[in-house]
Amino acid sequence: MPPLICAICLVFSSSLLVAHTSNDESAANPDASTRITEPRAEDSKPGDSDAKAAPQQESSPATSAPDSSSKQALLPDSSSRPLLTPTSNKLQWKPALIQTLELVVFQHAWRAATDPSLRYLVSHKPFWHDYGVSLTDYHMDRWSDGDSFVVNDVGHPLNGAVYGRVFLQNYPRSFVQIGLHNGYWTTRLQSFVWMMLWSAQFEVGPLSETAFGNQGGFYYSNGCGTSPACLTTPPWSYNAHNHTGLGGVTNNTGWTDFIMTPVVGLGWEVGEDALDRYIVTPFARSHRILGGRVLRTALEPSRSFAALFAGKFPWMLPAPENNFGYNFTRGFAFDSALNFLPAQGGTKGMVQGLFGVKLGDRWKHWGLFAKVRPGFIYYNEAWPGGGVDTPGSLSRFVWDVGGAAEFYTHHNGTFRVDLGTTLVRYLTDKVDTRYTQIGGVISNQYWVTQGNVQFSTTYAFRF
Repeated sequence: MPPLICAICLVFSSSLLVAHTSNDESAANPDASTRITEPRAEDSKPGDSDAKAAPQQESSPATSAPDSSSKQALLPDSSSRPLLTPTSNKLQWKPALIQTLELVVFQHAWRAATDPSLRYLVSHKPFWHDYGVSLTDYHMDRWSDGDSFVVNDVGHPLNGAVYGRVFLQNYPRSFVQIGLHNGYWTTRLQSFVWMMLWSAQFEVGPLSETAFGNQGGFYYSNGCGTSPACLTTPPWSYNAHNHTGLGGVTNNTGWTDFIMTPVVGLGWEVGEDALDRYIVTPFARSHRILGGRVLRTALEPSRSFAALFAGKFPWMLPAPENNFGYNFTRGFAFDSALNFLPAQGGTKGMVQGLFGVKLGDRWKHWGLFAKVRPGFIYYNEAWPGGGVDTPGSLSRFVWDVGGAAEFYTHHNGTFRVDLGTTLVRYLTDKVDTRYTQIGGVISNQYWVTQGNVQFSTTYAFRF
């Protein structure tokens, strides 16, 4: 909820700025706001969304007028199907998945930036073990997970509506106004399925609150925390044994998020569509900037927020001729390395494997990239930690973060210089009970991450 509110406020502020700096636009072209394309009578038949679209009799200012800074439709087609015939009416799976993943990453990045408990759990606990055991302690015999009304019944549905909008903006068949026709309701029900799947993923999937934050893995008192004193100190002690309500003890599990996110999210989506047709669009016909941009951004937050992940301005409507495709350029590539570090100075040999991506730019004779590569390091002999005092062979998880410079000596040869930090996770001998004082199933292990500067040179030859 907080990230969505923040983003909406930011978008609304930017829209006001656009309106302020562009209020002479309508004066320069007074007829632009009223020249809209009228669909033919036969085009408005309900359920005719699969037929070919009628040719435009007069170009819309939203799509062709030179004074439109967005170059995107501000007024939707009033028929039951797209105004323009797209190359394909099929769902564009690749951009839909990428944009949804971008949304998920944004949500977790916001959580990590604002929640010190999440950062602690990710940094100092065994990720895969605690993710697995957290899934085993879900309580699905109750409705409430202990969160407030604003979080469960406003924030989560809004988040679900954004998932749905990402689906719709990559589905040309859905570019229709609300109405009693199959073209509208079929696509909205399909977006509901998308919402349902991704909201469940955000609860229990590999990129979920259970994986990042161990939802379900430990108990806490609302407003107090995990200290045993929360069970005996007023006001938290009043509902200490109430696992379903505010003020009680909870592990943040229940049915509410699984149901409210997609169901009310669909209602949110339909409500925004109704506002767009009956309030925003009529107003935008005579006030293109104030209505088509400012009012649409303010009244349709899920549409506005989803547009950002497609690289669009918040007020932009999806265009049938634009499939929202992603082109991975030569500056973005898969990057991997396998290094053997021989024994020296009394130490045993090690093997390091790194698999990630590099992002940057390349020119005729050289390139410069940033790199992020997760991987492993295998020790022939090392101290395992966790109270074990006998060394042995083991593997540890690592992150390689840094930069690389490439020099292209000839067509098939590359000389590369890498400089970065290799972050290695170590298990310590410390016993950690910070998140299990009231109760829980997550591990009492305590892990730390240590950075090691790493410099390497490589010569690669492509056959």
